[in-house]
Amino acid sequence: IEAEVEELRARIERERHRQGEVAESLSKAIEQELDWKAGRLSEQLDEVEGYARDLGLGAGQDGLVAAKARLELGQRLLGSRQLQLLAKLVGAFREVAFEARRRRITRAPQELHEVRLGDELSRLLPSELLGLDTRRRSLHLDFLRRLTERQLLQYELEAAADRGPMVVCVDGSGSMRGSKELWAKAVALTLMEIARRQRRRCLAIVFSAGSELLEVELLEPTAGRSRRGRVRDAAVLRFAEHFPGGGTSFEEPLERALEAVASRRYRRGDVVFITDGEALVSDALAARVAASRRRHRFKIRGVLVDVASAREGVLERFCDD
Repeated sequence: IEAEVEELRARIERERHRQGEVAESLSKAIEQELDWKAGRLSEQLDEVEGYARDLGLGAGQDGLVAAKARLELGQRLLGSRQLQLLAKLVGAFREVAFEARRRRITRAPQELHEVRLGDELSRLLPSELLGLDTRRRSLHLDFLRRLTERQLLQYELEAAADRGPMVVCVDGSGSMRGSKELWAKAVALTLMEIARRQRRRCLAIVFSAGSELLEVELLEPTAGRSRRGRVRDAAVLRFAEHFPGGGTSFEEPLERALEAVASRRYRRGDVVFITDGEALVSDALAARVAASRRRHRFKIRGVLVDVASAREGVLERFCDD
């Protein structure tokens, strides 16, 4: 019995030693895994910030986004290859669009709203411009101090939105699956950012025969004419991820677009129709579009996604450009 007890004690000791080695090995493995994940965390955060910025998420929002919302958004973006590809494409489209806009200097009609403090040199009152004279040293130094503190008197000018709202119709039929869908939605989200900067509303409609229209307002209404709107993050993500993939019919989205631009909310808006043109338009619908266009004074601009099969002639039946 004593021999058996000693043998059991030895076995227990060997087992404890083995478990200690396993635990130590496991602890090192966990520590290495945590170090690797911590190192990757900053890279993932940068990736998420980049994707969110390219998609326009968070644009125009004041203050910090709640940590929980940021984590949920990060998981959603990192877990969706579709959103990542779309974000990269939107970012590229936006750079091209803004570079084209920078080449044109537009002068929108403006009106004097009030006089307030600031540091905008082009809007300073004539009396403040005396401070630019370097020969008057004390006056010039005081001018520089107040410029740094944004305490110079300036005109506050306001301009109305450049144009009316945007109603963007995006084809979500089966023929648009793949790269066509990405390009169409990239164009739509680029237009959304332009609308935000021009203080315009932006309604997005995704259509496909056999499915209900997805209709989302992508921007919050502006609080004032001088303030840009906020992007509705949930609406943008819903729009980006929605793809019904059914048949193609232009009847429902065109009818809805006509209703929108005839209503007070989207009156005199621009309609943008993005599709590969794989559908027919009846003579009756084309006539209704023409009559509505004359009555409500809006334009329909077609964007043809001409990857693989595409039909340009259909868009020409109801689009201005």
